[in-house]
Amino acid sequence: MANRSRTAIEKCCLILLYLLIMTPGCRRETDEEIEIINISNTPGRSYNPAIAADSWGTLYVVWEDWLPIPESLFILMASRPPGGEWSEPERVLEMRCGQFPDIEIDKNNTIHLIWRNTDEEMWGEVLYTKKPIAGTWAEPETLSIYGRSCSPDMVVDDNGNVHLIWQELIGDWPIFYSKKRANGYWSWPVKISRRADWRHATQIDAGSQGDAHVVWIDEYEYGGGYVYKSAPVYATNAVGDTWSYPEKLYIDPYLETCSPSIVVDNAEIIHVVWASHGDIFYTHKSPSSEWETPARVCSTNTISGCPDLIEDTDGTLHLVWREGGNYLCYTSKSGGDDWENIHSYMLHEQAFPVPKLAISENCICIVYSDVVGYDPQGHDNYEIFFTEIPLY
Repeated sequence: MANRSRTAIEKCCLILLYLLIMTPGCRRETDEEIEIINISNTPGRSYNPAIAADSWGTLYVVWEDWLPIPESLFILMASRPPGGEWSEPERVLEMRCGQFPDIEIDKNNTIHLIWRNTDEEMWGEVLYTKKPIAGTWAEPETLSIYGRSCSPDMVVDDNGNVHLIWQELIGDWPIFYSKKRANGYWSWPVKISRRADWRHATQIDAGSQGDAHVVWIDEYEYGGGYVYKSAPVYATNAVGDTWSYPEKLYIDPYLETCSPSIVVDNAEIIHVVWASHGDIFYTHKSPSSEWETPARVCSTNTISGCPDLIEDTDGTLHLVWREGGNYLCYTSKSGGDDWENIHSYMLHEQAFPVPKLAISENCICIVYSDVVGYDPQGHDNYEIFFTEIPLY
């Protein structure tokens, strides 16, 4: 891309913006050790894990697995009861070409599962199924608009309603939303994104009233040339069940913003984090207020990315992210307090994990995909790893 030269005024504006969102340097604890468990151990390459916990503390992890034979891409699941061991991975249904799974467990301990299903002609659809306690998987339901569906994400609200978002790989990759009421049907999909050159990294959460809140990254051209900006974007249907116009939370004059994560807490405060310029940023708002000025969670000397945010039953926020190539960082925040001191954990490999969170018992439970040597074909051998961080 060609970069146009910046005027002195533009440079001053960038410096002021940097100072505005810069927070004081935070304190980081010394490196700590955690136990890391390989829970996949499959002959193929394992990617894109998701994790959830039921009310008894049993953990469930799903991921996509590429076996070393043609046309073999499956969704696998493993589980672990409180104080027990991880089960052997099992294939979910007899699906083929399943990717990008997401798992949620509602208050009745029903497991909800979505994934992207494709074929050799790249026809893509989002499939949904569920399994009640001691039951079997329901016949999968299909959602798609153009047959080019990808990047699904799901949340189940307190009333058992399932909220689903996904993208269609046409044009500017629009985002669609659909809702399945408990024991009901899927609503007609609604397009919730607006004009941008490209978008990615969608994530959804739901409030206590059953409203949906969505974040993603927009990238768009400006200035009539090949210069692009990127921005974390937020939209909701909390007002009158009509989707708001997408709102930019922070505008990055470069393409360095990614990986937003959103939580709507017990008090209906909306919290959003994302990665930009090698650091993790945070903002929040109440339903009746404007967004707070974005602030760095912590500024470090290495590149931070892939944050994931979750809330526990006491209303404390827990945040993890990847730092550099082999560190996992953790911090927490209660109410109006600042983020606590960062705890840093060295992982045992030199890849770039994308951590996903769940809370069970008194621990933050984390899964990610990482490299362990090579597979029989000489490719990087990706496996799914699990670790726990005590609640501080």
